[in-house]
Amino acid sequence: PHGGGMKLKKSDPAYIAMKDWIAQGCKPDAEGSPKCVKIEVYPPTGRLLKRPAHTQQICVLAHFADGSIRDVTELACYSTSDTEIADVSVGGLVVGHTRGEAAIVVRYMEFIESCFLTFVKDIPNYAWTNPPSNNYIDDLVYSKLKQLQYLPSGTCSDEEFLRRVHADVIGILPTVEETQKFLADAAPDKRAKLINSLLERPEYARFWALKWGDLLKMTSSQIGGEGVYKYHRWLQHSFETNMPYDQFARELLGSQGSTLENAAANFYRTATDTNDCVESISQVFLGSRLQCAKCHNHPYDSWTQDDYYNWAAVFGQVDYQILANKRKDRLDKNEFNGEQVVLGGLPAVRQAIEKQNAERTAAGEPAIAAGPLLEMAEKLVPKVRTAEWRDRAEAAQRDLDVIDIRDMVGVQYNLLKTAPSPWP
Repeated sequence: PHGGGMKLKKSDPAYIAMKDWIAQGCKPDAEGSPKCVKIEVYPPTGRLLKRPAHTQQICVLAHFADGSIRDVTELACYSTSDTEIADVSVGGLVVGHTRGEAAIVVRYMEFIESCFLTFVKDIPNYAWTNPPSNNYIDDLVYSKLKQLQYLPSGTCSDEEFLRRVHADVIGILPTVEETQKFLADAAPDKRAKLINSLLERPEYARFWALKWGDLLKMTSSQIGGEGVYKYHRWLQHSFETNMPYDQFARELLGSQGSTLENAAANFYRTATDTNDCVESISQVFLGSRLQCAKCHNHPYDSWTQDDYYNWAAVFGQVDYQILANKRKDRLDKNEFNGEQVVLGGLPAVRQAIEKQNAERTAAGEPAIAAGPLLEMAEKLVPKVRTAEWRDRAEAAQRDLDVIDIRDMVGVQYNLLKTAPSPWP
């Protein structure tokens, strides 16, 4: 979108609409004019085009708040996920080039939708080989391959499989003895047994904790040497115990308290600010890059600027206090070596929204919508058990240091300070 070059021609409908608007004095929409609330794209996802019928005209309908529907095909913008499989013109005409599946992304104002088109053609002498299916993923893959008339790749040799599975699962190559033993094994299920045995080896947890450490930006300069150690131990333990992914996400997103007593709380300390936190979480857990949506609606994805700041409203309530920073270089403000406490979370966000909505309702103004991202995050992160935290904190008044900390950062710290840590 920032590449420059000619974007409009005098014959383009968008150019004509803009020229007419300028000629009319650049008047804003009349008060109460209906706004677009969604767009529909036709054909819907799943259309299959078989040569010689390999073209498809996209139709885009805009739905407005008053119930009216307008054809905006000429004003929408189009792009394709794979130009080798299919191209799409400025007017929305899709032309297939080869076998495959392409996503046609349609954008009108702040709304983005997409439809998937499949292009096939008959291949002379094509015959399906009926390879064995090991699981439901194989079934889905084989179904798509048969539709596109592709044959699956052949099974790799035992030597190739042994090397690949060791490198992928535990990050090291097999020994000579392990190689000889595997190659001499004549059991038909020896590959499945090998995978299970590798998942039980200690190298598996260490290797994947190292991989996730990169994703979670685990660095001593941000969370300190002891914080990295405990955070890494927590991460490794998660893989050793085969922690479910939803629980893994909840423990990180809902973490709070001391970064040394509750190692998962270091997750929030690796972000330099709210924007960094928003973008890191969306990339790690949603697989989406939201950076573009910070300044404008995402040009190639369905995220809007409102989505970005709804997301930021969730994690902007997360705060922290530094209890100690024993950095070696006192002039280096980026170095950290000590203990921090992560506070806040989604209950505070919900409370703030409810307060604002009460004030807006009293003033006769529309309420603020929490937004889909806020709703989703609220389901992910567990509620703060305030009463339990307070009861356990009051029982933890052991010395003046704990009382001072509670006064400074709240009862959240005491719960985790007194709880036994599994990370010595």
